[in-house]
Amino acid sequence: MILPKKWKCDNLLGRKTCLNGITISSNGYSFFMTDFVSLWYEQLNGQEFLKVAAEEHGLEDLTNEGMVKLLTSIEECFLEKKLSITETDDTLLCSLPGTVSSVFWKFKLVKQSPDKTIEFLAALNYQQFSNHAYLQQQINSLIEIIGVKDTFIRFLVENFKQSHGLELINKYKRMNKEDLHAIEQFNTSRWEKVNANEYRKLRTKRKTNEQEELNNIIKQVAGDQWKFANSFYTAEPEVEEELSPVKIKPESSPVARASAPPPSSPLPAKKKLKIGMLGASTKLSAKPEPTTTTTTTTTPSPKKKRKIGSL
Repeated sequence: MILPKKWKCDNLLGRKTCLNGITISSNGYSFFMTDFVSLWYEQLNGQEFLKVAAEEHGLEDLTNEGMVKLLTSIEECFLEKKLSITETDDTLLCSLPGTVSSVFWKFKLVKQSPDKTIEFLAALNYQQFSNHAYLQQQINSLIEIIGVKDTFIRFLVENFKQSHGLELINKYKRMNKEDLHAIEQFNTSRWEKVNANEYRKLRTKRKTNEQEELNNIIKQVAGDQWKFANSFYTAEPEVEEELSPVKIKPESSPVARASAPPPSSPLPAKKKLKIGMLGASTKLSAKPEPTTTTTTTTTPSPKKKRKIGSL
């Protein structure tokens, strides 16, 4: 049984809190609704989905691409909008507005047998335990990372004390007194006790009975996406993060400043070039050289005599 990765929590039909969710694939959908006592369920494969779309919603000749688009729209609307539900005997008719082509999609959820309900509740418990184990692994990994960062921070603080003293550190602590518990070295036992007390105070302020508090917890948890929702896990791609070493900029390094070359003497000023009508003169003399003009006389070429013959 493949359960949804994201659930919705609603108070339906005057019952106590109900959990409902939908799984979508390229070959249909499965819809679950439970009040933790009974289970209502509908499953349609590809052919059944196309038949319902044609007979009850007028979507005939639906292609595979159109079916995938419609299924995706149904899932999006389910997560964003509220269901309209009516009950007839052992069937729940759930209307979902606003899907593709303004179709008001209707789910027909049939109440399941006790054996099927037990199978579902067992899978739901497995889902909760699996995600709890995943969250615990995240917490342990985070605590380990904080420990490494604490070691590095203490190393930097000790070096800062030797070079600058305690004045700036004490000043920062005075200006951020509310953060002193987080600035100090992380203590796992103290952190667990503080969180337990804060959570206990939060629950006490609500002044709710056990059932109301349980409903609040279900609503809070149902809103998150459950990464490990089923007995099989999706293979996640390996992420290889390239961590760059800590580098000191050359201009800020004391070694670089000590070995910096002395400033060079300024270059002599260049003389300006004179620009004439025909371009720039590359000579640097103060006075331009005199230009000589030559006059040439041209002698007209002798004209040829024409011979005039008799007519």
